[in-house]
Amino acid sequence: MAWIRKERPEFGNVFYNTENHGGISQCILGNHSDIYYTHWGLDVLRNCVGAAAGAFNETYCHNTYGTNDDGSPKEKHFYFALNANADELINLTKRGVYDTDTVKLSDYVLPKTARPPLGGLIVWADTHVAYICGVSEDGNTIVLQESGWHSSNDVVPSFDSDNNELNYPTDTGYESPWGWRSNITRERGDDNNFGYGKNGCLGFIANPAISKPSLPDATWHTKKFGGFGSVEDGTFDNRETSEGFQNVIMIYKILSSKGWSLKSVCAFLGNIDMESEYNPWQWESVYSAAAVPTYDEAYGWSEDERNSRHGYGLVQFTPFTDYVENTYKGIVASSYEGYGPNFKNDGENLNSINDGTAQLLFMHDTIIFDGVGGQWYNIPSSCIGEDGTNYWLPYKEFINGGEYSVGHLTSVFLRCYLRPNLKSSKEFERRRPAAETWYSILRKYDLTPGTPIPPEPQTSEPCAYIQINGVMVKTIPHIMTSSGWKKVIPTIRNNNSWKEIYDNKTVIT
Repeated sequence: MAWIRKERPEFGNVFYNTENHGGISQCILGNHSDIYYTHWGLDVLRNCVGAAAGAFNETYCHNTYGTNDDGSPKEKHFYFALNANADELINLTKRGVYDTDTVKLSDYVLPKTARPPLGGLIVWADTHVAYICGVSEDGNTIVLQESGWHSSNDVVPSFDSDNNELNYPTDTGYESPWGWRSNITRERGDDNNFGYGKNGCLGFIANPAISKPSLPDATWHTKKFGGFGSVEDGTFDNRETSEGFQNVIMIYKILSSKGWSLKSVCAFLGNIDMESEYNPWQWESVYSAAAVPTYDEAYGWSEDERNSRHGYGLVQFTPFTDYVENTYKGIVASSYEGYGPNFKNDGENLNSINDGTAQLLFMHDTIIFDGVGGQWYNIPSSCIGEDGTNYWLPYKEFINGGEYSVGHLTSVFLRCYLRPNLKSSKEFERRRPAAETWYSILRKYDLTPGTPIPPEPQTSEPCAYIQINGVMVKTIPHIMTSSGWKKVIPTIRNNNSWKEIYDNKTVIT
């Protein structure tokens, strides 16, 4: 169970005092700091940032280093210097201003649509920030500890010898002085503003010492035309808007259930940033409603027209019939739940908002058909990137991710699956940056991995790849037999995939 502050800090707590008063806070002195230090021993109050930064750091230390017998954290010297104006905290955190040698806090900024992070902060544009001490199961109700800045004309309470509050006037509109307000409940609302101010919630800063938040609930979103943002149109930094982000969540959940790692999913996302801008209903080069074909129009195109400029869907199946009516080795797209391509006329089995699910399942099953063949290229000469690198990898290695970077895997998917006709496809200017951005966003969440793909048989030496008749062949130098490790020489036949070659091996003693 995580340690969470749920009441006003005790007198002299180092997280809520500056160095001059024996603390470690780097925030400014709070309003009425003389009174708040004399009676409360908390000189950064009244000040929302002083209270929030103190609770954030105190929570980090408690949950990272443990607690002493007196209830204090064992380590008191770690400090995130969250000392800016409240409304600047999100942008400064994103820019890495508060990153440390041990924690990259910039990885923990969450959009306002996310599940609020317990032990973290909520930031509003109205120059206010608060510490989150409770979150409902559905993530739509939060409980806060907060403080606020008031002018020197505010009436302050008197105190007895034990620092108990006395005679605080009630006509100011507050139940207690805003040096510390405990257990304030706020509801999300349609604007994700959580009931404060008029200028909106800017987002959250999760606490690195507490489990990452779960991915928000999501459903598919579609458009008749256009996408949900891209690098080139200037919305690269707005990926966390609700519709586009929900589509990304749906993509992650489906692909991870098929064994894809986070890195491989982000490589996919980087590619569809350019292919479809996350819209399952996107038609190639379509930017106006008039250009979206009717069912009859689409089926009136010639074969050349279909092959030249009429891709469809998340990965731009080209021609569109590859998905709409494909029967690749018995796999029929229309048999998948959610199938429903985007045509202007609402014919039977068309216009399903869940078409993205059918597209991903169809893509997956046609890639790995019988574990061999399928739509994943096995010809290295077709997998050369813009930089001259050969990005060929077996499908299982791609979805595992391994030690490859997200950028490298982005080029692998582009070359081994999408296979553009032109080598210059902006993979470095757009696809890779998009993939890396999604990786920085999604890794902030507690991600439940999909079903893993079984590993290859273990060998005494690393597997190697050799090229035979233009085909990359996987060889295993040695394999364990009842009499020990023996050399393995594949039996080579033309046009065999590496899997077929591996199964037709000869063991030599």
